[in-house]
Amino acid sequence: MLPRPPRVITEDDLQSLIDGEVLEMRGIEYKEKLPGGTEADKKEFLADAVSFANAGGGDIIFGMRAEDGVPKGFVPIGHVKCDDAMLRLEQLMRDGIQPRVPGVHAISVRLHGGSDIVVLRIPASWAGPHMVKYKGSQRFYSRSSNGKYPLDVFEIGELFASSRGRTDRVRDFRLERMGRIIAGETPVRLPDGPRTVLHIVPLSPPTGGVDVCAVASGRTRLRPMYYNGGDSRYNLEGLLSYKALDSQGASDGYTQLYRNGAIEAVEWRYLAAEGLWGSAYERMVIEACSFYMNLLNDLGVPAPVAILLTLLGVQDFPIQTRSNDSSHVIDRDSLLLPEIIVEELPESVAGQLSQDVAKVLRPCFDALWNAAGYPRSLSYDQAGEWAPK
Repeated sequence: MLPRPPRVITEDDLQSLIDGEVLEMRGIEYKEKLPGGTEADKKEFLADAVSFANAGGGDIIFGMRAEDGVPKGFVPIGHVKCDDAMLRLEQLMRDGIQPRVPGVHAISVRLHGGSDIVVLRIPASWAGPHMVKYKGSQRFYSRSSNGKYPLDVFEIGELFASSRGRTDRVRDFRLERMGRIIAGETPVRLPDGPRTVLHIVPLSPPTGGVDVCAVASGRTRLRPMYYNGGDSRYNLEGLLSYKALDSQGASDGYTQLYRNGAIEAVEWRYLAAEGLWGSAYERMVIEACSFYMNLLNDLGVPAPVAILLTLLGVQDFPIQTRSNDSSHVIDRDSLLLPEIIVEELPESVAGQLSQDVAKVLRPCFDALWNAAGYPRSLSYDQAGEWAPK
């Protein structure tokens, strides 16, 4: 797999594969042309796609000539509209793969000569294992350094166990971190009181981890959840950003970027008044998620990711609205709100609220308002847009 997000892949990136004689392997495959219209061509493409999804993910590069797996040069496939190519490939995958493979991206890379190369990025899937089911063919595939191969019954069983293990690991990570935060084992000391804890965890961490040094020195800096500044330092887990310590050596909050691409953001001041203003609290979480998901996009962390929002120490906290109805209070001390699996990281503009992120977070916010006796979040309109009154 190319070590860059699909949206920023250039001709130079593809040329580097040729110059470096990068062999076809577990994470990359070269094709001279897009899949043809014959049944054999379609089955071959579906087997390739399934093998990447069931393994570690990878890229299929259409428009690259290879000999014995070594790329030799471009074979431009003409002027291809990415949307048209993607619609056809998506339709093939939708009809011929079960269950659906989430998070697939296709991009066209314009060459200096004016023609296109198409790169299809297939992430390692959390929703598998996946099977080719097309025109009487029902087979599972995976990949090794020698390319794709069909799975036997024992290997299929292992894939099912591995898929369940991904979501189990996310839940275990959340519970382990909650225990440490409640016990006060945080990278900076926080004052006593309630906490907001936000986790964004990739289900398939990038191979080799993320470059925390690039974040520390780059344009997009890590920051705490409800603060645009802050200090930062390296630590054993990766990179830590935190609001400056007060005279007692405590901080309002911190954000930890782990080397596997996971993010933990903890904040306490927003809940310090023993209550929360519903729409303003949602805005804070939406903006924080937008910022962190943009950061993960920049770092090339692949979707899917799990978003997990937890509130600690909030027994009897009211959720404030304009009606100021104090009878609606949170009914328990710790709220582990439902995890949300995001199949594609939404892009948003820094400093602007993203409606895409707001829509993703709605089930989480609905559960938060449910905990205080409301039927749903009151911040969304009938069209599902986040539009607090």
